[in-house]
Amino acid sequence: MTVLHFYFLGPLDIRSGNRQLARPPTLKSQSLLAYLVLHRDRPQPRERLTGLFWAERPEAKARRSLSTALWHIRRCLNDGANLLSDSHTVQLDPQSPIWLDVAAFEASVAAAGIASLQEAVALYRGDFLDGFYDEWIIDERYRLESLFLEALTQLMHSHEQAGAHQEALATALRLLASDPLLEGEENQALRR
Repeated sequence: MTVLHFYFLGPLDIRSGNRQLARPPTLKSQSLLAYLVLHRDRPQPRERLTGLFWAERPEAKARRSLSTALWHIRRCLNDGANLLSDSHTVQLDPQSPIWLDVAAFEASVAAAGIASLQEAVALYRGDFLDGFYDEWIIDERYRLESLFLEALTQLMHSHEQAGAHQEALATALRLLASDPLLEGEENQALRR
């Protein structure tokens, strides 16, 4: 079975091997897919999903919208991951072989060596699910952006301690470009 690659840092991208897969046709179904991928460790109650994605609709219409979105997602994932569902829950099969840039990014930040931090910074292609504005996405976007800024700060300090001043400067400039209102040590590092 081919490993599906999900890229959520920056624009949504789904790949099977070297081939880019079509995304589900609506932003809601794309957002739902991302939510199911990120929360694949446990079944998600249908009631919760309808409340999260279609709270403004009557219950019957929200359930139909969920069913339609799941149908679109299944069509896009026909190369790999499976959706497990019953009348009460939905889950992306946790045994499906997938690679997720968010998980790789978080693992690289946690490892904290120069090579790991460089990998984390390279994985961060942009804001989490750039172009989506669902509430659950905004919260996750802020959390991941904060991790990214931490990774840049750690990388800058690591380069500085290793005497790699050009790399420290380049990292500091990227840090300031990512957060122009940043104050403190990072600005002082640029002045040196």
